[in-house]
Formats: sequence, structure tokens, C-alpha cells
Amino acid sequence: MRPRSVTAVATLLLLAAIAPTVAADVDPQLSTPTLELQATTSDPAVYKITIRNNGDDDMTYSLQTQQGAGCSGFTSSVDSPTGSVNSNDEELVDLEVQVNDQASGECETTLTITATGGTNPTPQSDSLTVTTTAEDGGLYSVVLTTDDLTKEYDLDGDTIDWVVNVENNGDQQATVQLEVENDSGCDSDDDSVSAAVDPATVTLNSGSNQDVDFAITLDDEGETEAGDHCFILRATVSNDPSQTAEDNLTLTGVVPEIRSCEETLDWTFVNLQPGQTSTQNNLVVRNTGNTAWTAAVQAQSSGGQDITGWVSFDSPTSKLLAEPGNNGDSFSFGFDITPDSSVESGSSVDIRIMAKAGSSIGCEAIVTVRVGQIHDADMSLNTGTISNVEPGSQPQVTIFLENTGNGADTFTLNTDPLPPGWSVSFSPPSHSLNAAQTSNNDATSTAVITVPDDALAGSTSIIFKVSGDGGPETLDSVSLTINVNQRHEVDLEFTSTSQNGRTDQIVRFPFVVTNLGNVEDTIKLQACDPDDQTGCNPPEWSASYSDSNGNGVNQVSLGPGQSRSLYLDVNVQGEENADSARILARAAVFGANADADEIVTVTVSNYNYSFEISPLEPGLMPDQIDLTMPPGGETTVSFYVDNTGDYPAGDDLEIEILGLEALVIRTVTIQGNSITAPVPVGAGERIQVDVRLEVVQGSA
Repeated sequence: MRPRSVTAVATLLLLAAIAPTVAADVDPQLSTPTLELQATTSDPAVYKITIRNNGDDDMTYSLQTQQGAGCSGFTSSVDSPTGSVNSNDEELVDLEVQVNDQASGECETTLTITATGGTNPTPQSDSLTVTTTAEDGGLYSVVLTTDDLTKEYDLDGDTIDWVVNVENNGDQQATVQLEVENDSGCDSDDDSVSAAVDPATVTLNSGSNQDVDFAITLDDEGETEAGDHCFILRATVSNDPSQTAEDNLTLTGVVPEIRSCEETLDWTFVNLQPGQTSTQNNLVVRNTGNTAWTAAVQAQSSGGQDITGWVSFDSPTSKLLAEPGNNGDSFSFGFDITPDSSVESGSSVDIRIMAKAGSSIGCEAIVTVRVGQIHDADMSLNTGTISNVEPGSQPQVTIFLENTGNGADTFTLNTDPLPPGWSVSFSPPSHSLNAAQTSNNDATSTAVITVPDDALAGSTSIIFKVSGDGGPETLDSVSLTINVNQRHEVDLEFTSTSQNGRTDQIVRFPFVVTNLGNVEDTIKLQACDPDDQTGCNPPEWSASYSDSNGNGVNQVSLGPGQSRSLYLDVNVQGEENADSARILARAAVFGANADADEIVTVTVSNYNYSFEISPLEPGLMPDQIDLTMPPGGETTVSFYVDNTGDYPAGDDLEIEILGLEALVIRTVTIQGNSITAPVPVGAGERIQVDVRLEVVQGSA
């Protein structure tokens, strides 16, 4: 016990006003857990005062202190002399009593509160009195002080440490013996917790002090039982003859509930392509804390990369771990990893596989994923359609190319198969580009499309595609529509443009009309006077058109490139030999400014013009030869042609073979020479005509 001049006395005074029995608007109440404290010149007494408002209305207050009789050398103050407290609420203030060298014995300090509020104008009050004892030291005295009597274990190391100041405030030199005792009032009785002080003995002159180290040691560190672990540090002046000079501190180490674990993994490194899934891995966690807790697994990259969706955990993803040493204190969490292409190929990504207790990490392990390369690209055009394209022109389009893979790549441009006659050239045809995650990962090319002269009118689609170093697989494609303009063109080709005929005879001029345009057209056939410059008036001799069967024709519909064999029939209306007439044959496209003309001449000749044809090897029927040939087979059939007319100058022979044009190739020769033009045959003359026939392969 410290030497004191008198015994400590505590007096509590309560002042209450007599009022009618009604609910108080405000009702102040003062209280403190400690009514007696000791003070020295260096260590004032501080009382924790609770101000409570038990009334129904909020209140404002003021506090006053008053020292009792015989309190020379004592002064007092309040840290918050005025304030407010809500209804049924409370506030804390500090009442501090200081002493100087003249103070001795005990002093009573009365703290009074005066409160107002609500509808009652009469102030309400309350008061309490505390007793402070001034310690004068005497010959032998010691005081222990430290900043914090209670400290929480910070999970670092195995000790909770204090620095305690030992002060000799007696008049004589003191040898102070320091001892550690268990505090019977503490809840913890953990044998793995101990405490020690260093040094255990200090010698101090009067008024001097020295710091000593006090430590609570946790033998099991994080597995130490959670709660308060309390020890008493007692200082005794061993050279005090009366053995009464002593002081003590109760120091409390608080061990929080610790949620920690140890972890193991099946494997810690893997090579994976983007989109490839690893084999199963397992994070096995064992509780190393001091309480049961629920471990929840999560994954996060160590380097800040976005790995959303990479790690897939098996169910359950959380598990209650029993206290260490009990059944159920460990669990295995299964998971696999599937990286995407968001990181550059060849990169190593460290993934933290964590077992978490709420927001804190109990334990974690690192899995390193080395990401391979995925080849990918994005292609676009500056336009999806080019219109008003003329056959034979070369329109252009710009291709935008971007490497969307995760590694450097060389990309090659190409197209799907094009229509016959079409072609595309690229400038440049390939690009070497960096990965999507870096710069210089895009480029442009120009595609030049060559449209053939005979390109059909309408829409033609061209599919551009791109492949990379990873193989011929198409990484992306885009379609371009080419709208080719209509072109109207017609052609007339007459076998002969001059013939002779008898009066009133119909002379037939065979010809072929061809649609040279790129769209189906209706072609009108006209017979005109070639000397008429104003339009198409009838010719001098009547003329019309017919087909091979003699049916009249005045127009034909032909698709692009299609032809049709027809006849221009001219009625010979002259009377005298050598009379002649010219006829303008015209083919004109309906609705377009496109036509073709040919002028034929018919001369009156009242001679007989005729040919007879007979086979060299006639069959059962004189005018018919039956042949059977396999696909690819060939044969030659020969005929005699006799000019049976009486025109002295002879006549020109034209040979036409009709039927099976698509299945049989035919070649006409006379004396071994192929016939491509009319052959003159004199009156009464006979010639041999050979026809070679070849059946096309694959014909049936």
C-alpha cells in the first residue's frame, strides 16, 4: 500500500428538486465507476463521468466543480463544461483533479450539472462528489506508469509488448524489485500464455525514473485461445524498512479470434492455350486459427490482370472449418482454370487461390499460368456496297484489319471462289501485326476488283477472308456487294448478204442474232429501206422474219450471251433479170439505245437454182442414214451434192446441219478442207461433202 495521510472517504450527494408528479421534460443524472483516486504532481486523478438524460426531451447542460474544505493545493476541471444530450441518451466527460507540492491528504470535489430543455423552464440538476488523495511520496515511494493498460495481439510474432516507466518519487534512493503475478480476476487460464519483465530490478535515485520491458508471451501464437490474458506487474521498494512502498499495474493482452489456415495445392504451374481447360487442381486448407470459421475460396491475379471467368470452383465454395485438432478442421476445394486471350501470348499470370474469412485472407497459394497463343483477327470494309459499276471496270475497296489475337501474327488476305472472269488483287496482300494488347496491331489494304467485260448485270457478292500463321483456317470474313450496271448490245451475223431469186420467189437469208449485253433483253426485228434516213419505212421489196419452221417472228427475248438462228425472207418482186433491191435488216433492243444493222441485196434471176444431195452409202431409206455411236465415238458420213440449176455461172453452196448441237461435234470438209464460207458449184457440177461426227464424252 502507498503511504497516505488519511483514509480515503467517498461521499455521494444527490440534490433533487421537489416537483409535482409529472413526467420530467429533462432529467440529468451523473455517475462514475470510480469515486476515489490518488494523484501526484505528475499524475492527476481523472474520473470518467457519464451524463445521462432520462427525460423525454433533449437537454443542454453546464457543469461546475467545487472543492471542499481543506483542499489547499487541489484544483479541478472538466474537459467539456457545456454540451447537450438527446432524450434517453448519454455522453462521457472527464473530471480531472490536479495536485501541487502543497497538497496533502484528501480532498472532496463536487461536480454539479444544471440542465434545461423541453417546455419546463425550471432548470434540473444533479451532482456527485469524488475523493482524491494526494500522495506526498515520503522517504520511499515508487510509481508505475504506461501508455495503455490493455493491448490487442497484432498477429505479428509471439509477444504483446509494453514499455513501463518506473519512477522513484520518494526522498531516498530506492532499489525496486519488479515481479509478475497472475491476475485472478482475468477470464483466461491458458497455460500457454506467460509474462515477464526485464530488468526485474532497478535502482533509482530520488526523482529519477527508468523504462522496463514487459511482455506477454503466446507460446502457440495464432492458436492461443481468444480472449483477455491478464497479469499484474508489482513494484516493491526492497530497501524500505517498512516494506510498504509499492505500486502495481494490471496489464491485459487481448487475443482476438484468429481465422488462419495452412494450404497445399496439387500443382502450381500449367501451360494453357486460351480457351483450354486445365486438369483438376485442389486447394487443401487446414485451420490454424484459434476458433472455428467459414473458409470461402476466391481467385484473383497477383499482377492486377482481369481474370474474370478463368477459375471455376467446384461446389461448395465455402466450408465451416472446425477448431484445430477437431474433426472437420480441413477441407479440399476443387477447381480448374481456363484462360482467355486478354493477356499477350507467352505471359505468365500468377493467380492467388485464397481461402477467405469474410474480407480477410486466412491463407492463399499461387498458381502460375503460362498463356499460349490464339490466332484471331477482325476485318471490315470502308463500304459494304459499290454501285454503278460498269463491266470491264476496276472498282476499289479499303480493307481494315486488326489483330485481335494475343500474339504477333502474319495475316494473309484472300477471297472465296469468284464468278468466272472476275479477279481481285490486294495491295499489300499480307500484314505482320503485333498482339491485340500492344500497339501497331492494325493495318489497311486496298482490294482492286476486276469486273469482266461480260459481267452480268445485278448484284455479285465477294467474300473477303483473312488467315493467320496458325493455319489456313479463316479467322474472319466480310462481304462486299458489287452492283453491275446494265449494258445493252445486240449483234447480227448474216451467212450471206447477197442472193439471187426468181420473180415472186421468197429468198431466205439465214442469220444469227446475239445478245451481247449483260442482261436479258427483248429484241425487235425490223426490215427497213436503207435509203430512208428518217426512220424505218418499208423496203422496196417486202420482207419479213421467220424461224427454221417458217413461223413468222418479229421479236425475240435473249439472255446475256444467248443467240438465235433466224431468217430474213425477201419476196422477189422484180420482173427482169438483174433487177435488184436492198433491204436493211435491223435488230433493236426495246427500251434502250442499242441496235445492229445489216444490208442484204436480192437480184432477180429467173434461172433455176437448186441442189440435190444424196449419200454415198444410202441406207434402207434413200434420204436417211441411221447411226449409233457411244460417248466419245466418232464417224464420217459422205454425201454427193449436185448443182441441178440452170444458171450459167453456177451457184454458191452453203451447208447447214441442224439438231443435237450440244451432244455431237460436227466438221464439214470438201476434199479435206474445212468449210467456213459458201463454196461455188458450177451448173451440172457434183462435189463430195464429208461430215465428221463426234459424240461428246459423258453424253447419254
